[in-house]
Amino acid sequence: MHSRWYNVTVVGLWLASMSWLLGTKVLPPLLTGEPPNYRAILAAQEENMPVGWKLLLNDRPLGWAVSVTHQYPDNTAEIRNRVMLETLPLDELISGLLGEILRRSHVFRGSLQMDAQSTLLLDAQGKLKSFDSLVHLEPLGEVIRLEGAIEGPQLSLSVRAGGSWERRDLYFPTDGLLGDEMSPQMCLPNLHAGRTWKVPAINPLRPNNPVELLEAKVEGLEPLAWNGQTEDVWLVVYRTEAGNTLGFRRAERGKLWVRRDGTVLKQQAPFFNAIMTFERLPDEQAARLAEKLQQIDQQQAASWAAQQGD
Repeated sequence: MHSRWYNVTVVGLWLASMSWLLGTKVLPPLLTGEPPNYRAILAAQEENMPVGWKLLLNDRPLGWAVSVTHQYPDNTAEIRNRVMLETLPLDELISGLLGEILRRSHVFRGSLQMDAQSTLLLDAQGKLKSFDSLVHLEPLGEVIRLEGAIEGPQLSLSVRAGGSWERRDLYFPTDGLLGDEMSPQMCLPNLHAGRTWKVPAINPLRPNNPVELLEAKVEGLEPLAWNGQTEDVWLVVYRTEAGNTLGFRRAERGKLWVRRDGTVLKQQAPFFNAIMTFERLPDEQAARLAEKLQQIDQQQAASWAAQQGD
């Protein structure tokens, strides 16, 4: 008698554990597909529609950004981001000796303007083929540029800072999704609670260590107010890899708030001693920013042509 109840109990516990395993580990990936990648992003987002962003530094309005995806007839694609920081108070952002030097410098007195641009090229299979990222500071001009080419699991990275180029070969996850701390992520589909994946993150303002391999994790749902409405969205947190922390708590490198359809509504990342926030704008505001950016490009092209004529 006791043996029969023992067997029933064992079977019941086994069924319960299998139900937990299926519900938390097996079914979610099957229901939501593979982790976020560029193929899923291209399929989820609307082609050639500009996405506009409001930029804040420690909750203070600082500038704006525009993101655009172009998909071509040969199935290749291009993702462009343009970040315009209209008032960049470097002397407030940088502490220590460098901050003191900036505060005493006539060049950096007051605030600067920053124009950060990034371009990602995707092949016909939806994999990242190459990228280019640069930072232009007014009145200094182009100060940092990153150029990367991906071949299999290898990233060949060229860094130019201070007028000289340096090349490095780094690991890049197969089918990897590149993170850029200076540019917003428009779309992040195929999320579920607990999902994790590796993210090579670049930051052109960190030329000595411009690429850092992070772990992204979907922490769960939390409420977010956007465009006059509040809804539960996925919270994604980027952290340093577990093997790089020597037992200490892993440092956060960024957060994203993602609607259940994959639309990124908000993104945060460290910016020197502050936090930079990208807040997605409604479509009509994004269209106006795209027009504004086109006017800026035309003015810059005319100025460059005039300088060449001189």
